[in-house]
Amino acid sequence: MTDVTVEQVAEDAELESILTFELSARNTEVESDPDEEIEPSHVLILASKDDGKGFQVRLRTEIETREAEIVADLAVRFGLTELSAEDISEEVMLDFVNKVALMALLPYVRQSIADLTQRVFGSPLLMPLMKRGDLTFSPSDVTERKPQGA
Repeated sequence: MTDVTVEQVAEDAELESILTFELSARNTEVESDPDEEIEPSHVLILASKDDGKGFQVRLRTEIETREAEIVADLAVRFGLTELSAEDISEEVMLDFVNKVALMALLPYVRQSIADLTQRVFGSPLLMPLMKRGDLTFSPSDVTERKPQGA
């Protein structure tokens, strides 16, 4: 493994696609509590292409309240032009995820949740604006597997 930096990954990586794996909302028909605090849970799944020429950053967001169960499971897929995913250390990959990939993905997650909840509940659930560093992942938070169709 070479000493690839996050700056090199950011320079070499090209956004190839935004993928949706699941969007769902279920109305539990229980009256909502206006004081209920909504705490989403997030699962990060990283995967590399078999040939090392790209990787996928997938974020599964689940929101459960008395009134609803909501899931938004989306990913960003990056291609690499000169680097190989095998040359990127876990530390550098997480730095890229936390500083770059999440900033590319979160607007799609936010819009998906707003659109979905507007349709199911009649009004959108708006995720707060998240600045870089508001949502971060550490090595113990990562689930790794091969991307589908990569």
